Amino acid sequence: MATKIRIGNDFTLSWSIVRNSLAENLEAVSNLSVQLLPYGKPSIPIAPENYRISGNNITIDFTANMFTETGSYGVELYYKIPDETLLDGMRECTVDVEEIIIVGKSAKADKVRNIAVTSEVAIGFKGDKGKPGEDGKPVVMYFEVDDNMHLQMTSTEDSVIDFEIENNRLKLVV
Repeated sequence: MATKIRIGNDFTLSWSIVRNSLAENLEAVSNLSVQLLPYGKPSIPIAPENYRISGNNITIDFTANMFTETGSYGVELYYKIPDETLLDGMRECTVDVEEIIIVGKSAKADKVRNIAVTSEVAIGFKGDKGKPGEDGKPVVMYFEVDDNMHLQMTSTEDSVIDFEIENNRLKLVV
């Protein structure tokens, strides 16, 4: 659930990144880019002096002057990390969160100044033995959480997918 912050206030986002349920070592990445994503507007780069990296955590200091309008904001993190399983030896990763709503009145704001979130880097997969769909193209699945926090899945092919909750995690059995 997004945190509501009163416009004109500084706050901190402490963001932990995991991939395949393991902590991602952000200290080993290259080409790191952090962007502020104002809803419906172009992204805004966040300068390196506004964030710190430690292990799998990036802590971003947001200053009051970064937000000139009320509304919803997200944050996007892009980086490359060494991965010898890929031909070029580097895996490109992009992950984002939509955690910030800037409000105009203190009465509408949450009583927090530090936001903590964890994101799993979503990666594609081939499916059972890498078999293509009936038309010879790969089967692609799309997952989206709607406004009512319900998980919706669509696919490029009629696929049977079992959903299970295991240890407070969503497990997909394809």
